[in-house]
Amino acid sequence: MGIFDSVYAPCPHCGKLVEFQSKASEDAYMRRFTVDDAPAEILADVMNNPEHCMSCGGWMALVDPKYPPGEKPKPDLHPAKVRTPDNPKKHFQGMQWWPENEPFTTNDLTD
Repeated sequence: MGIFDSVYAPCPHCGKLVEFQSKASEDAYMRRFTVDDAPAEILADVMNNPEHCMSCGGWMALVDPKYPPGEKPKPDLHPAKVRTPDNPKKHFQGMQWWPENEPFTTNDLTD
């Protein structure tokens, strides 16, 4: 058993809340969300993962028609230049990480 975040949604069969667990967040720490207030990375992690409702025995999934269940297409990834952040998180061995308080957006791409 580990640390995770939870997203709660009403069962479409009986209306009772069903829990979907996610470890997608870097700072997962037993937080509780609804579908309306959960961060995007957590919603993406629980999407299309069926869960069993302990109240009525029915099954449900959180779905989005734009992202149907099934095999995911392989992304067409390529290297891109990125601006140097103002305050990268540094490690004593020289490694650096993108600052947690600066969300990475398309504005950070330089080419």
